Amino acid sequence: MSRPRKTNEPDTNTLRVGLLGGWGGLDPWEAQDLAGVIVRNQCFETLYTRVDGKIVADPRYLAHELRLETIGINGMPRYSVRLVDDLFFCDGTAVQPEDIAASLQHVAPLRAVTKVNAAGGRRVQFNCVEPEVVLEPHLAQIWSVIGKRGAKNWVGTGPYAIVEETVAPAGKVLVLERNPHWNAGDRKQPSIERIEFWAYPLDADNKPTKLREALEQGEIDFTMMLSREVAKGLQGVRKVYQPGQSTAFLAFTCRRPWLRDPAVRRALSAAIDPWALARVCHDNPAAFAARGLLPPALAPTRRSLPNYGQDVAAKALEAVGDRPSSLRMLVVWGPRPYLPNPMGVAKVIAEQFGALGIGVIIQQPDTAEAFFEAVRRGEHDLILSGYIAETAEPIDFLTALLSSKRIPRRGTPMASTTNLGGYADPEMDRRLAAAQLDSAQLMAVNELFEDQRPLVPLMYGASVAVHSWRVQNFEMDPRGIPSFAELTLG
Repeated sequence: MSRPRKTNEPDTNTLRVGLLGGWGGLDPWEAQDLAGVIVRNQCFETLYTRVDGKIVADPRYLAHELRLETIGINGMPRYSVRLVDDLFFCDGTAVQPEDIAASLQHVAPLRAVTKVNAAGGRRVQFNCVEPEVVLEPHLAQIWSVIGKRGAKNWVGTGPYAIVEETVAPAGKVLVLERNPHWNAGDRKQPSIERIEFWAYPLDADNKPTKLREALEQGEIDFTMMLSREVAKGLQGVRKVYQPGQSTAFLAFTCRRPWLRDPAVRRALSAAIDPWALARVCHDNPAAFAARGLLPPALAPTRRSLPNYGQDVAAKALEAVGDRPSSLRMLVVWGPRPYLPNPMGVAKVIAEQFGALGIGVIIQQPDTAEAFFEAVRRGEHDLILSGYIAETAEPIDFLTALLSSKRIPRRGTPMASTTNLGGYADPEMDRRLAAAQLDSAQLMAVNELFEDQRPLVPLMYGASVAVHSWRVQNFEMDPRGIPSFAELTLG
């Protein structure tokens, strides 16, 4: 594999970012793996944003924020926003209301509650299909970005533009350059002119040896692809850790006949020992074994580990009667911040279920695209994956994993359909809606989750950034997503 030319004087205008595994291409609304989310954050922006925990309209985009226009005879409201006049994509073309409507039509949770269309006077209208819809949280989500397909690449309105992209298993896969049409508003223009993304494959032992070597040899300036255990052994670089931003889980495909029964899901959950699973990935399992669905950074309270054990699980399974001889498990395609060793964890889960007389057939796709397509087909019984917080709000985390509006379906972008097991319960949807308005209702959401058990929290992950000392001004975003426009190179 080719690598950046090694030199004692790196280009002071180019940031070199290391990725793990190949690059499968970017779709702004499909990006769900960490590499795609990082790239999207540099090139695309949203109409609403979060400032000090509050959702606010971005004045660089909107001349007026959401306003109620009318309430139809069916009781459904229609809202609108109006775009500012001087708004451009990175290729210099003007952003029109039609571009906004087309962009937001990609967002499945938003599409479930409103129809979006362009209107006169640079307005974008939202024709709601539910009477009490709160649109602002939808418009502030990181996947609710504004973009379109350009002559060669996707074009957005963020601080950087994609100028080269290569779908490849290794090598230089992506180049970004400063967007000359970006409206910085209160922020400074980026000092880094160019960003190169280099992909490094895992070695034969499924370890990131080549990426680690590239960092140690000064060939790469920045990465967020290494686990804490790998990063802590690196020398001559700065390491930044942010705990508690994600949760690994085993999702039950709730549409499968045997797994529709919550009693079955509770019984299988009891067979899983989170301490044993955390020990596969971490030297200190006590710090990472899951005590609930919400990661520590979001959890309002700290609870004890759930009641588990082979005796507990066996007794519960006896009560539900017949059981299948085997289950099929879909495993996330490679190491993730919440799951540094997915195949190792999958094998331990298989052993724990095997003790109950239930075999597990493990299948791991090679790519993110193949993994998400398998999720859409819904042919597996178990899905070993996880979720990284996209906001600092507990209710957003729970909604992403438990709302029926987030169930993946064919033709629907995966990034905004994160309920991997297809769990759907009207009472859960009602409680999630109540908790959006009153955080005190989170307790009721958690109580129903414990009873229904659509998935099993396994362990918490940490966001880990490693960068060379020539990278300056880096601070970890609360979501664990870097903004390279804020950095400088020494």
